[in-house]
Amino acid sequence: MDIHAYIKSGIIESYLLGIAGDDEKQELDKMRRLYPEVENAIHSAEEWLLGMATPVSTPVPSGIRDKIFARIGSEIRDTPMPVEIRISNPVYKYTAAASVVLLISSIVINFILYNKYSTEKEQVIALQDKQQNLLADQQIIQVKMNIMGQDLQMLTAADIVKIPMPALPGKGKGQSILFLNATNNQLLLAAHSLPAAPHDKQYQLWAIVNGKPVNAGMLVNGESICKFAAITGAEAYAVTLEPAGGSASPTLEQMYIYGKVNG
Repeated sequence: MDIHAYIKSGIIESYLLGIAGDDEKQELDKMRRLYPEVENAIHSAEEWLLGMATPVSTPVPSGIRDKIFARIGSEIRDTPMPVEIRISNPVYKYTAAASVVLLISSIVINFILYNKYSTEKEQVIALQDKQQNLLADQQIIQVKMNIMGQDLQMLTAADIVKIPMPALPGKGKGQSILFLNATNNQLLLAAHSLPAAPHDKQYQLWAIVNGKPVNAGMLVNGESICKFAAITGAEAYAVTLEPAGGSASPTLEQMYIYGKVNG
């Protein structure tokens, strides 16, 4: 903790003027036991306040004015403030000292209230941002649910063709499935057996037409279900691991899954 910043925060003045909250009092009592600097600052502030209340001519310490106006900003920095009280009548001396104390108390209170207002304002803004993020997340979830509903309709269509695509030896475990909807000419690949692609690599789907590979599209990294347009005349489909963005021709030694359209 920055002890000097803590001393300059105004909590000591609030404590001595009786306007500090219970939590602030407990915190200050703890800090004065742990840090001699805090205890010395409390004694210095007490001596100054006591001096202001005595019926004698008492000069205001030069550092007090800078401390107060440094906290409330530069707007009133040039406001004249008496640096010495010289009143011969003892009654007026008490009144003048009390007025100075009240002025300082008012400034400190305003500073504390302004800080609390700023903190609460920041909290309100943070809550508003959080609410907007939640609304955005809700919209994203709704979009994904709509997409999932469309995918479910496709998977349950009467003319759907399931193409098993088992993992090749040493290229993963299990089996992926390619769903072919002949009505709308769409493909949906459930690539459950593909390992996560490296950050500089990307899986690419190929259609085998007349024994030659035809680019059918790129899989989105991190997504196990991807959509593609079906390739007319495809005899089989395969997935290879290519550089990010894809290749003009498949890297055969990096083929991970393969399946024939007609089994």
